[in-house]
Amino acid sequence: METRSAKRKKLLEAAALMAADNADKVDRISDLPDDLIHRRIFLLLPIKTIARMSLVSKRWRDLWHSFPDLDFTTVDSLNVIVTAGKSPRARAAEYADQIIGVIEKHSSDLRMLKIKASLTCSRLARLIRHAVNRNVIDLTVDVKTFKVPFNFPRSLLQCNSLQSLHLRSSLINFRLPSPARMREGFRSLTTLSLSGVNFDDDPSLTNFFTESSFPNLKKLHLEHFIRLQHLEIHSAGGPLQEISIDGCNQLEKLVIEVQELRRFIVSNSFNTNCSSLVKRKEVRICAPALKYIKWWSSPIPDECAIDNLTCLEEAFVGCFHLDYVLSDEKAANLSDFLVRFSHSVALTLGCYSIEILWKRGMQLRPFKKFKSLEIRTGLSTYNNGRLISLFRSCPMLQTLTISIHSDIYTEIRKWNKDILTLILERYWESKMEASESESYLQHLKVAKIEAFTERMNDVGLVLFLLKHAKALEEMHLFCGNCEQKDFARRLKLKKHLLDFCKVSSNAAIRFDF
Repeated sequence: METRSAKRKKLLEAAALMAADNADKVDRISDLPDDLIHRRIFLLLPIKTIARMSLVSKRWRDLWHSFPDLDFTTVDSLNVIVTAGKSPRARAAEYADQIIGVIEKHSSDLRMLKIKASLTCSRLARLIRHAVNRNVIDLTVDVKTFKVPFNFPRSLLQCNSLQSLHLRSSLINFRLPSPARMREGFRSLTTLSLSGVNFDDDPSLTNFFTESSFPNLKKLHLEHFIRLQHLEIHSAGGPLQEISIDGCNQLEKLVIEVQELRRFIVSNSFNTNCSSLVKRKEVRICAPALKYIKWWSSPIPDECAIDNLTCLEEAFVGCFHLDYVLSDEKAANLSDFLVRFSHSVALTLGCYSIEILWKRGMQLRPFKKFKSLEIRTGLSTYNNGRLISLFRSCPMLQTLTISIHSDIYTEIRKWNKDILTLILERYWESKMEASESESYLQHLKVAKIEAFTERMNDVGLVLFLLKHAKALEEMHLFCGNCEQKDFARRLKLKKHLLDFCKVSSNAAIRFDF
């Protein structure tokens, strides 16, 4: 029979085990510092989840009200149960009021605020005003304002804490403040992105983005500006280093004079339309520190003054239509445009650049600094000679990437092992000048052929590179997927290419089927 002392000992042991078990279940997360919870936990969670956690206790409610990084772009309501039967505009208004309520109850400053919603101008102005009162540093607003123009509120201009501003409207509703008002605002701004701005072709806004208005601006992105025809950006000693312009279709004249500019991108702009068919496109760029330039899906300007790009490292030009060049003048414009980038180390040419450039018999001047060349083109009896001319223009080329695309001019006949030499001579060697047969691709080390097929032109290109690239070290052939019946044929082609007499004994050929 168990004694009373033995029972007491068992009870004490059970109590000790229970106490130890409870000790392991202590809420240690709540004991962490607020800043650590904000940065290491809340930043990884959706905003609605964080809002729900505020119902757990006063401690978590305080953490929610002091969370400085509010991103509302991933939800359309903070309610657990969405109210049914309301119109989209009513639900949007309710959601906007929820966001405003969250900001009003916030007990700390905002490091980041991101919003994506349909808002009335009054609610948008109220929301921005509350964000400014919380000393917001990074503000992103992506809105629809129901086709009503929205003017920049004065409080936003005078927000000394604001360093990054992203404003986007899908309805082209933002209106820029006058230059006179700009003199008093945006003194701390370092990043500015504007999309959906009605420029109204106002001459006073031509020099809107200048050093005097944005003394600390480093990055500028302009997208979908309506009625923007003339734009000038000047910065003699400011920190502006990156400019990108996208979707400004009515742009006719662009002047960039920025001493510290490092990256410059123009895409989907300068498009010809009914109102500007007879107007010439003009571009002037003075950026001695520029290292990267991209001109994509945009016509080549009629008048181009791009000089002193001695620091240029990468240039991207292309994405044209095959029938783009209709005159000798436009072909000459493209040739002159590419010459402006002769100081670049790397060049990428988009679709049909080669076809357009040599459509009127134009020839490129030598690019003696080019070490990397990437081009997207179709291989045909028309283009092979053009590629050889391009190789001739790049005597220091070390890395070559060619992405092959098919069009109506592409040869569809496939290789045959009995005519490999004939393919090389007919499709490539015949395009060379005898006096220059030893001067091609002397420094080429790496060659990459994307979308490689068994067509005669594709095989001929590989043979040409293997025969003339004396310093070749690696050749990568990316073939893509194929049907089972073609796989055996590719294996045979691989064997014949590996057995081909290469001028470089160190050249390794890698196949990606």
